[in-house]
Amino acid sequence: MAVKSNFAAGDVLTASNVNTYLTNGGLVYITEASATSGTTLDITSCFSSTYDSYRIVVSDYRTPAGSSITLQLLSGSTPSTTNYAWAFWRVAYDNTTAGAASGLPATVSSWATQSTAGNTAGTASALAFDLYNPFLAQQTFMAIQSGDSRGTSGYGFIGGGGTHTAATSYNGIRFTLSASTFTSFKARVYGYRQA
Repeated sequence: MAVKSNFAAGDVLTASNVNTYLTNGGLVYITEASATSGTTLDITSCFSSTYDSYRIVVSDYRTPAGSSITLQLLSGSTPSTTNYAWAFWRVAYDNTTAGAASGLPATVSSWATQSTAGNTAGTASALAFDLYNPFLAQQTFMAIQSGDSRGTSGYGFIGGGGTHTAATSYNGIRFTLSASTFTSFKARVYGYRQA
């Protein structure tokens, strides 16, 4: 039986219709994790054969001066430390500074999420990124957006992405703070429903 996709005034909305639409939403919550200390946060067993693509959302975190968050893929509790490449474009809110940043596979051991240039203590940031195929034994791709507030300034990271070229299956992700320790950090993982 086909699912009714267009309702008009006076139509009956059945329990079957409601259940179908509720269970076929675009994003499905999987798990979340938070950190208030330490320099790393692992979210393990969040990728599986249920979904090919994922959305990870960090709504607010604060970093110390000169610090940023990096990302690594996990196999169990072991991070992959090679085969990453990334690039992003950033623009200052006052439109006086713009530029690109990147990392090549031979020189980086993780994906970057923002620049530390001009980062001051207490810089507030938010980020969201998509991962494509982390659980499949093939390359993983990442697309990211983020923004930060540095008192009277800040940056919008308006486009970025990366690859992990190893044809390996990963089931989790690690966030690492590049300097000092976490004080407040929460990440939520969602799967993109496939059908």
